[in-house]
Amino acid sequence: MATVNFYLKNPHSVEATPINLHFVFNGQRLKLSTGESIEPKKWNFNNQSVKKSVTGSMALNGYLLTMANTIEEIYRHACAAKIEVTSGYLKEKLLTALNKKSTAPKSFFEVMEDYFLFRKLHVSINYQKRIKNLMNHLREFEKKKRFKISFETIDMKFHDHLTTYLLNEKNQLNNTIGGIISCLKTFLLWATSRGYNSNKTFMQKEFKTYQYETEFTYLTNEELMHLFNLDLSNNSRLHNVRETFCFACFTGLRFSDISKVRKEMIKGDELFLTTQKTKNSISIPLNDYAMEILHRNNFQLNVISHQKFNAYLKELCELADLNEPTLITKFRGAERIEFENPKFKFISAHTARRTFIILSLERGMRAETVMEITGHKSYKMFKRYIKITDKIKRIEMHKAWSKSQPEPALLQVS
Repeated sequence: MATVNFYLKNPHSVEATPINLHFVFNGQRLKLSTGESIEPKKWNFNNQSVKKSVTGSMALNGYLLTMANTIEEIYRHACAAKIEVTSGYLKEKLLTALNKKSTAPKSFFEVMEDYFLFRKLHVSINYQKRIKNLMNHLREFEKKKRFKISFETIDMKFHDHLTTYLLNEKNQLNNTIGGIISCLKTFLLWATSRGYNSNKTFMQKEFKTYQYETEFTYLTNEELMHLFNLDLSNNSRLHNVRETFCFACFTGLRFSDISKVRKEMIKGDELFLTTQKTKNSISIPLNDYAMEILHRNNFQLNVISHQKFNAYLKELCELADLNEPTLITKFRGAERIEFENPKFKFISAHTARRTFIILSLERGMRAETVMEITGHKSYKMFKRYIKITDKIKRIEMHKAWSKSQPEPALLQVS
C-alpha cells in the first residue's frame, strides 16, 4: 500500500516555509520538494492543503493534487509492469511527467523574469534598468529580511516592511522609493492581467507610491545663449557635447531620440520622427537655433553614450562658468536633505528638455503647443516639468493688470 502526504518543512515558522511531498511505498519513503512555499497560518494541517480563504489557494491546491495523482499513477504502472520501484525511479518519472519547468506554477521571480523579457521589447533602456533595479532590491530584501516573496505575500505588511527597509537600510530618498513601488505595481498589474496573480492588495489606496514634487535645474535664456555661442573650436569633444545639448534645448527632444535625427527626416523646417520611449510619431518645427546647429554639423549630431555625455556636459558647463550656487532640497522620510553645489554639477542630459519647456513658456508659447512638440499626452505628466518662474508670474500679472489694458466688460445681470 502506498500513501501520499504533504507536510511543511517548518510548521512552526512565522514566515513562508517549503511544502514537501512524502510518498510512502513498500516500507520506503520518497521526500520531494514541491517547489512551493506557504506561511503555516495559511495551511490546513488536517486536510494537508492551503486554506480556501487564502488568495490563490485553488491553483496551488490543484497543483498539489496533480502531483499526488501523478505519483500514485506512476507507482501503480510500475507495479503492474513488475518494475523495481525505488525513490530515484519515482522522482525521475514524476518530474518528467509533470514537466516541472513549464507545468508547475511559476515563482514570483520567474514571472518577473518573463515580465522583463516581455517589456524589454517595448520600453527604453532606462526603464529596463528600473525593472532590473526593482528585482535586485526585492531579492536582497527577501534574503536580508527573511521575508519570502510570492504573489500571496504582497500585502500591506510587505509594503510597510519594504518601504522601511529601502528608507532605513538602503538610504533611499522618498521619490526613489516611490519609483520602486510604482514599478512594482506596474509589474503586478501585468501579472494579474495574465493570470499569474489574483491578490489585488497592491491596488488598494493604502499601497502608496511616495512621489513628491521636486526642484530641478534648467538654464536661463542668458545661460543657454552663452553656451550656444561659446567658442569651442579647440575642443572637438566638448563641441560635440554642446551641439547635442543645445539642440535638445531648442527642440525638447529626449537624449534617446537625438541620435536618430537624419537629414531625410527633415521636411522644410520641420522634423518628423518616432520617439523611442513612447513610440509616438511627432513633428517638431525647427527654430533658427536648431537649424543652425544642424547646418553646421551637416545634419548629423555626434552622440556619445549617456553616461559619458553627462560627465562631459558637467565639464562643459563648468568651462562656461555656469557656477551659480544652487540648492536642491529632497526628503528621506521626514528628514530634509539639502544639496548645495555650483549649478553645473546639477546639469544633465534631461536638463535640456526642461529648459526647452520653461523657456518656451516664458516666451509666450501655450502649454498645449509645447505639449504637442514634446509629445506629452496628459497635462498631469507634463506638469511635472513646469516650473512657474518669477518671470512668468510677472509677465502674466502685468498682462492681466496693466493700466494700458482695456477694462474688462462688466457682466450684465438681468
